[in-house]
Amino acid sequence: MSLTLYLLRHAKSGKDNPRLADIDRPLNERGRYEAQAVADHMAAHRHEPNRILCSSSQRTRETLMPILQGLRNNATIELTRRMYDASAETLFDVIREQEDTPSLMLVGHNPGLEELARRLPSAGDPSLLSRLGAMFPPASLAVIEFDIAGWHEMRLGTGSLIAFECPD
Repeated sequence: MSLTLYLLRHAKSGKDNPRLADIDRPLNERGRYEAQAVADHMAAHRHEPNRILCSSSQRTRETLMPILQGLRNNATIELTRRMYDASAETLFDVIREQEDTPSLMLVGHNPGLEELARRLPSAGDPSLLSRLGAMFPPASLAVIEFDIAGWHEMRLGTGSLIAFECPD
């Protein structure tokens, strides 16, 4: 059985209001463009996660909104504070705790998301793996497949990177 994991870093956020707590920072103009671009890419490539786990921060929720508008399935969605500024290890645990669903998406933050994205695949197109190893900018989407029956079986270095999209 093959399971698909989507790892999405939130789009570019604004830092111009020092009174806002970090968790409350919204997307800036570029970020709104990036969020729509990644949503359009997902729709065009029929990336349809069945379950979505999203950090509870404002910028991750705003990144997710256009994606939800383009989904044709009835994905379950959970907003969770646990993913806010989570380490790669915490995100790994979050994934492995999930009920078995064919496809799972995490919408989160660096550096944890980037580190996890780099540690999960050991196979895939060498040029994609190289790009993933070099950068994971805002609104980047890594799509990794695993030949496992359930998320609890996932191990580091056992995935295959099938797509890696970065905003222009």
